[in-house]
Amino acid sequence: MIHKAVIEKIQYVFQSSTLFGETEDIYLYDEPASIEKYANLCRQRLEIVYPESVVEVFDADEDFTELLLQTTINDDPDSSEVDVVESLCVQVREKFEWQILCSWFDLQKVFEKTQIPIPVLHWLCQEQRIPGTKYLDGDWKFSAEIFPIEAHRLVGIYSELSDNNNQAMDFCMCDVEESRYINVTDFPIGVKVLIVSSLNFAPHPLFDKEHSRIVVYRANNQIKLTFEHFVDRVPGSMKKQWAYDAYVQTLVSQAQQIQALDIYCVRQKYRNDSYVESVRFEFAYEYSTPGTVWFLIEKSRNILMNLIQDTEIALQGGPIWRIEYERKGNELTFCEKILKPLLQKMGFENVRYVHGQDEHGRDFILAEQTKWGWSHYYGIQVKAGDISGKATKSDISPMLNQIEMAFTMPYEDLNAEEVYITSFVIIISGRFTRGAKNQILKRIPRRDWRGSVRFLDQDDIRDLIRKHWLSL
Repeated sequence: MIHKAVIEKIQYVFQSSTLFGETEDIYLYDEPASIEKYANLCRQRLEIVYPESVVEVFDADEDFTELLLQTTINDDPDSSEVDVVESLCVQVREKFEWQILCSWFDLQKVFEKTQIPIPVLHWLCQEQRIPGTKYLDGDWKFSAEIFPIEAHRLVGIYSELSDNNNQAMDFCMCDVEESRYINVTDFPIGVKVLIVSSLNFAPHPLFDKEHSRIVVYRANNQIKLTFEHFVDRVPGSMKKQWAYDAYVQTLVSQAQQIQALDIYCVRQKYRNDSYVESVRFEFAYEYSTPGTVWFLIEKSRNILMNLIQDTEIALQGGPIWRIEYERKGNELTFCEKILKPLLQKMGFENVRYVHGQDEHGRDFILAEQTKWGWSHYYGIQVKAGDISGKATKSDISPMLNQIEMAFTMPYEDLNAEEVYITSFVIIISGRFTRGAKNQILKRIPRRDWRGSVRFLDQDDIRDLIRKHWLSL
């Protein structure tokens, strides 16, 4: 054996990935702190045995790939001395004094142990079903007393709800795919079903699988379905949080235009400020609704996706749809706030609002260049509210007169030349009902005009807004 006095430098390298070995309760330990303490204890032990040597301890998974002992003879490791160094460090390892228990656990740690999805764990914390502490930064943290726990002890599985072990549960969970097989009319009383997804609920951050959930329960003769999205709050993220706040506040403003939807925001205090911690969208459906819970989820999700798109349009400065546009007599506001910016965004040329004197049945006149090289001219008549196929002759006749005037009366283009419209579009802020379109077409006096008359309702206009603002 080489005498210890000639060893100038010792570099001991270990693999942190194998340090805990087969430890079953590894989740109880603070791994980074334990690895650091192990390295320090090894260094201290080697410095006692080799007081004249420079001792360095490295994690092979981070720094090196082999053990190297430098000597004053040939700078090559001496195998017998390597064995001594490794033996000393094995002794340190086997005493387990380096293991440090976690003082607290976050949701991710609890998930790793129980495999209960994080959105469900978050809900259990909110409902005080498990003993967690919510810190000022918004994180839920738990002491070691929460372990050991198993998933089945915390939350039941919907498919096993009839089992004796789960009969006492007033809540359970299931994957969104399982909701395909839950009939609305069979939904149990007194049970909240937490629905999660192994994938995202929809292709948008608000439907992220780790930060969103659906809660379904029966209240009297209604099925309540709630989408909830929550954020993790960490110090130093105020700029990101402000963006989330602005987004949610715009969502709330847009949601007020949807009568079938209630929306709630939860704010969390942070020092001298506060921030939006979560947003909840609540839908109510009749218990007698035919179909499955999956059908209700899809219906709600489509409403929310449209709401999200409208919100992002509003944040980009685009037109914001208001319920007031759908009221009879509000054509002027509908034209100014919605149609004019939309027609300009769509790229039409010479968009002019001509409602009033000399309109000749047209609220808008506009043009576009065709691929043939000539212009196509449009006339648009705008109505607020719905138009029904049951409308009386007195309601339809003015519209037919406007169609006739629109086609027969020319107008001057930008070159002061007289032109006639090629197409006539009837746009309403409500919806056409009871075969209204067919009733109007049938009564148009000239058949050659019928193929040049088109209809757009609220859904069409909102789709066009989304298409032309969200495609940026």
